[in-house]
Amino acid sequence: VAADSPAAKAGLSAGDKILKINNEEVNERNSLTKLVQDYTPGKEVSLTILRKGSEQEIKVTLGEL
Repeated sequence: VAADSPAAKAGLSAGDKILKINNEEVNERNSLTKLVQDYTPGKEVSLTILRKGSEQEIKVTLGEL
């Protein structure tokens, strides 16, 4: 997680696994990159993450590449 990135600002940490974006499951068919491309920069999305064996939901505002 890069310092001052949208991920860092949202509270994501190294080792977190993103399971869902707005309740859409991240898997082989729906890669994280593919799902994120459906949203525009500045859009707030809900991420379901796995952190240290526990699922959590966090909000993140997408940035530009």
